[in-house]
This record gives sequence, C-alpha cells and structure tokens, in this order.
Amino acid sequence: MKNKIITKLKKIIDPHIGVNIYDLGLVKKITIKDDSAEVLFKPTSPYCPMISYFITEIEKAVKSVKGINKVKIKIEK
Repeated sequence: MKNKIITKLKKIIDPHIGVNIYDLGLVKKITIKDDSAEVLFKPTSPYCPMISYFITEIEKAVKSVKGINKVKIKIEK
C-alpha cells in the first residue's frame, strides 16, 4: 500500500520547481496503520506560500488509494 501512496504522491508537482514532491524529498515519512495513513511533509521553506495547496493535494492523493480512509498530514518545520 505504501508504494501505491508513493505513486500517487509522485503526481504532485511543485509548480515552482517542476519536480514532484516525493522525488524532491519533501515527503519525509509515510506511516500506515489499518485504514489510516500519516504523511510527514517538509516544505522547502517554513514560509512556503504553497503549503495549503500541498496539504490539499496530498490528502486527495492518499485518500485515492484503495483501503485508505483517513489521512493525517504533519508539517515538519
């Protein structure tokens, strides 16, 4: 299931850099327990204007994986 989440996260492109958030190393950790997933995300800057966009896109991407019903996104500063 983790690989399916990674595949979905690789479709989220940082619009300023043009590279997906997973390959950029912005996704620090993915934890799966039962039907829940937690994603630890570290933006390129603590003042990144795209944080709300990334949170929304990560949540949509992870929830689109069959078997995941709950998503928690933690922001590392």
